[in-house]
Amino acid sequence: MEKGKTIAFIDIGSNSIHLLVVEFLPGTTGVPVFHDREMVRLGQSLYKDGRIDRSTIEKCRSVVRSFVSIAKNMGADEIISFATCAVREAPNRSELLKAIRGDDYQINVISGEEEARLINLGVTGGKGVEKKTIFIDIGGGSTEISISLGKEILYLDSMTMGSVRYAYSFPYDQSGPISESEYGSYQREVLLHSYRSAKAVRDIGFERAVGSSGTMIALADMCASRRGDGDNSYFTLTELKSLMEDLRMTDAEAKLSFPGLNPSRIDIITPGGAIAEELMTIFKIERIEISGQGMKDGMYIDYLLEHGMMDIDERESSVLALARRCGYDEVHANCVERNSMVMFDGLKEAGAHNMDGRWRDRIRYASILHDIGELFGFSKHRVYSYMLIRNAQLPGLSIEDIDAVALMARFHYKKMPSPSGGMLSIFNKEDRDSMMKSLVILRFADVMDRSRTCPVVNLSFRDDGETLEMEMCSKEDIDIVMWRLDEMKEEFKNAFGRNITLNLNFIGVK
Repeated sequence: MEKGKTIAFIDIGSNSIHLLVVEFLPGTTGVPVFHDREMVRLGQSLYKDGRIDRSTIEKCRSVVRSFVSIAKNMGADEIISFATCAVREAPNRSELLKAIRGDDYQINVISGEEEARLINLGVTGGKGVEKKTIFIDIGGGSTEISISLGKEILYLDSMTMGSVRYAYSFPYDQSGPISESEYGSYQREVLLHSYRSAKAVRDIGFERAVGSSGTMIALADMCASRRGDGDNSYFTLTELKSLMEDLRMTDAEAKLSFPGLNPSRIDIITPGGAIAEELMTIFKIERIEISGQGMKDGMYIDYLLEHGMMDIDERESSVLALARRCGYDEVHANCVERNSMVMFDGLKEAGAHNMDGRWRDRIRYASILHDIGELFGFSKHRVYSYMLIRNAQLPGLSIEDIDAVALMARFHYKKMPSPSGGMLSIFNKEDRDSMMKSLVILRFADVMDRSRTCPVVNLSFRDDGETLEMEMCSKEDIDIVMWRLDEMKEEFKNAFGRNITLNLNFIGVK
């Protein structure tokens, strides 16, 4: 990938249009730098009147042109745009496409099966799944189903059912309550159009279920609010049935009181929830996990696959992309990374710790990112580093990884945190101990390059059972470094339960 290339992905759905802008930096799989979404409702007039009306076409044209302009202003070298269900079904599709196409970008109308494949790629990140997993994405006009094991997609289907389609193709007033018989009509329609997938799901089977799309996210938000724990990463069929019983019996105004429901979804949430409830019943799904990823993300992953970029380490790519966007001091970061890795390995060999590769990677990523807060100036840069890491998109890193790396950056300089509470209270005792050891390693490694000249060329460790001896070979005078490290001996003892002595071997430069 050439230096500085930026790609924009536009997903024109039946309910919303999404823009995702990704900047590709050398040695990375890219970093998302911008995302926007506008609810256009292409499917509303289509499913109500049989064609997309002129005002909706104009709104779509305005949104697409605006997104294209934003992408170009952000330096996009290429714009990839896909349109899905409403566009492929509209009898006046050519009129819509003529209005939204430009001379320097195209709109590609894709099939339902291709839509399902791209959604699968977006949710899995192209990395595959360990357990056989069924994926359900309830869109505005269609619902996509796929089943995967590893990186293999075992099944794909696109069904003509969607939240906007059902809201406006059925003769029911969405501003009022939906009767039990009307709700049952939605469910019977789902049963009618899911016979092919129902058989395939029974034959193939699955161990895990994942839902995506705005409808699924909204249902998860509402279930989490009713449950009271705020965990919107899943919901159960029992929770959904209870929620939908209450939702369908309320009018539009009353729906505003449901925590977690965006007002823009009031008219489509009941039919969307009916689809989710019936599919979970048909497929015998008791619990479904929720993903915020979708087709726009699949377009991005598909681009990586087409350009042979998926072999790059996604975790390291994410970290380097963030560091480069913040204009980090690469020479210093590389030096701190090298020092910290030599310390981690040397101390482990000397028996000072038994931390695993997970913590080694976390220290390495923190070494790269610890100073990125200098983007806003040196004062409080450690706080800014923490905030940037916590709020950045870092694909490949778990929540726990991000927490650990961010906190290492937060405390790599000045005062050490309390090991028994405060910001480290999110960890269990074992991980708090590992966190304190990791922090000491990072702080030592950073101080060793206080001069920003990478003076320490080698480190070695010896252990007599009570005291660790660290010998540093330096190519230049590092008296100031030695004074600071001497002040940090107590930190080392508190974290590792050992005293440490420091020896310097000045080797000079030939």
